Amino acid sequence: GDYCCVVTNSGGSVVSNTASLSALLNCSSAKLQPDGLPVDVDNLVVTAKFSGYIYAEHPERNAGIRIVTNITGINEGDLIRVRGSVGAVDLERVINADSIDVVTSGWGHILPLGMKNMSVSGGDFGSGN
Repeated sequence: GDYCCVVTNSGGSVVSNTASLSALLNCSSAKLQPDGLPVDVDNLVVTAKFSGYIYAEHPERNAGIRIVTNITGINEGDLIRVRGSVGAVDLERVINADSIDVVTSGWGHILPLGMKNMSVSGGDFGSGN
């Protein structure tokens, strides 16, 4: 959310400009946040790159997310930190990136995770269905 900082010293109080704060989250937690909430997600590996967006997931392969961005200099295999706001594109939860920091260029590629078709089911994210 947006907050003002008040600093008090011997000269009195000074109120700063409004600053936005974002919570450091993982992908799963970011997806559960309301649209427009500022988020900060680190320890992500870029797994796919398309025009206008990328996909990234945690190295443990426990969660991933679509990141809407036109920021250049990001490649598959980079370890990144993204700051932005939560949203949705065609019902898919996304992060609309304000900034992306490449922590380690060429960190490595994550192997695809396979599963049997009978293990796949649908439902709202976080609903347990």
